[in-house]
Amino acid sequence: MTNGFILTDVSSESIMNMAKVVSNAPISMEFGDIVTALENKWKENYLKQVITSCVQLSILQKDGNGYVVNSKQRDAIRRANKDELIAFFRVALQNYPPFLMYADLLSNGYSSEDSASMTRGIMKIGTSLTVVEKALRLWGTDTKLIVNEDGKLRIPEGEKGLPSNYVKDLLKALDSELHAKMFLIETLNPEVYNYLTSLEMDISELAKALIEYEQDPKQSLNRASQFFEIFLAKFGIEITTSLQGKNGVNEMVKALSDNGKILTNQKNLGNGLGGCRNISAHGVDKETQKEWNVSPQASLSAMLLIPAVIRSYYFYVKKQQQEF
Repeated sequence: MTNGFILTDVSSESIMNMAKVVSNAPISMEFGDIVTALENKWKENYLKQVITSCVQLSILQKDGNGYVVNSKQRDAIRRANKDELIAFFRVALQNYPPFLMYADLLSNGYSSEDSASMTRGIMKIGTSLTVVEKALRLWGTDTKLIVNEDGKLRIPEGEKGLPSNYVKDLLKALDSELHAKMFLIETLNPEVYNYLTSLEMDISELAKALIEYEQDPKQSLNRASQFFEIFLAKFGIEITTSLQGKNGVNEMVKALSDNGKILTNQKNLGNGLGGCRNISAHGVDKETQKEWNVSPQASLSAMLLIPAVIRSYYFYVKKQQQEF
């Protein structure tokens, strides 16, 4: 199973200039029109590579014969001034699985080249190591997600942001989200994170749940336990164990156990998360007809179990290793 990641040797400036142009178009822009708009700065062959990176980073998406900006960012990119565009590149970059794995490895003391090499191998990226390392390093330093101190790269704790208030708020939130995602990759293991990516599962929802557990513990647990429920459904399909007709976490966990895919202890762990799902997602308890209150401590404790159980299921099913 491959992820289809391709990295190109293009600058963050060229990517966001292209996004700015496309965001201002009333309809999708064909490639020839994009070339016309940017031919004073870059050649056509280079712009083909920029298009590839824009699509890979989910900044642009195909629309008929042309391209449009991702609907979540289109209006904001259209309104942003030139200096603010880098903030929206940062949004895309820290949702890009190869960069997240590269940053996580950097944070564990590996060099940029070693981090890029491991990312390239684990995620089966066909692009040359030279391009992978250069793109991830420069994109990271451009966005200040990575800082270079006397030739040594590191992940900063936080940044001051840019002049506009909405950009400041955005960058503050992104600092927290990046660190939450790196924590999740560590807990899952990079191999398991790559597997989730191959299942088209985005850990952003799980990261946001971890960040917001104090403000809204019940909704955060609901969001995180839903991630686990979706994982089970996709996991069953990928390992060819039919979960069709199974409703909820507990029924899917039972099916995996009944088919000999997971052990009794793993079933018990999954059932515990099924209880968390029921408590956080359903209006009232069937027995009492009353809603559950969820404390921040309970919400966080349950959420931290989710990546550990996903990791355990993966290693047992795929490698017959009993990990927890």
